Amino acid sequence: MKTNIVQIGNSKGVRIPKALLEQLKFEQTVEFEILPEGLLLRPVFHQIETVAPRADWAEMFQTALAEEGEDNLREFTDWNQTNLTEFDEKEW
Repeated sequence: MKTNIVQIGNSKGVRIPKALLEQLKFEQTVEFEILPEGLLLRPVFHQIETVAPRADWAEMFQTALAEEGEDNLREFTDWNQTNLTEFDEKEW
């Protein structure tokens, strides 16, 4: 298959027929790589993050605790208990 290079604004591009886009599963984003033989295009599939933010922090902390030992992680476990001011201790 041959196609022409076309002007797109200040750039140049190649039009890819719709049927070919569908066959290759090209959606919004592609990555390309320059090879000695030419230009290689690959589709980029976006995965939706299904894990809630910070959901695995407790497990990661327990793993670090097991690997490093409690004494080495002490600074992280009591970080919010040091240097308390009157403001911090005041009942609201």
